[in-house]
Amino acid sequence: MKKLAMAVVAAASLAPFQANSANSNIPFGGSVGNTCVITVGPTGVLAASADFTVLGSEEAGGSAGTAQVLATGAGYALSADAPAGFASFPATGNTNVTFEANYSSTGANTIAQTDGGTATALGRGMNTVTVNMSGTKNVVGETFAAGAYTAVVILRCE
Repeated sequence: MKKLAMAVVAAASLAPFQANSANSNIPFGGSVGNTCVITVGPTGVLAASADFTVLGSEEAGGSAGTAQVLATGAGYALSADAPAGFASFPATGNTNVTFEANYSSTGANTIAQTDGGTATALGRGMNTVTVNMSGTKNVVGETFAAGAYTAVVILRCE
């Protein structure tokens, strides 16, 4: 009998201990601020017109620059400032040039091609924005000189 009692005690000590279980909710909270974020994508490429009086992204061989624009709330407008001049250029390349920019958007807001100086209201959401620019010689008979040209369009979400 003593051996049986010891066996029962030994078996009971090997059995897993059962604790009372409990659970509770852990709350989480946060907020999203009203903001507009621009993430620049591939850069644009300028190409010359057949008569070399225009350097633009919409000329054959050129391409638009793109950006992702995310607005988390209302009250923002999109616009694109044309450059005042080329950032880099060969001699006389920045003389007698008129600059223009335009943009369009797909995604949360569909915007047809719009003059860069025209602000367009944005609703909440993600947009893919396409930006074009051009520089045009504004004196008859002048053409762009051979060399490398760069320019910057400022995309705004304000």
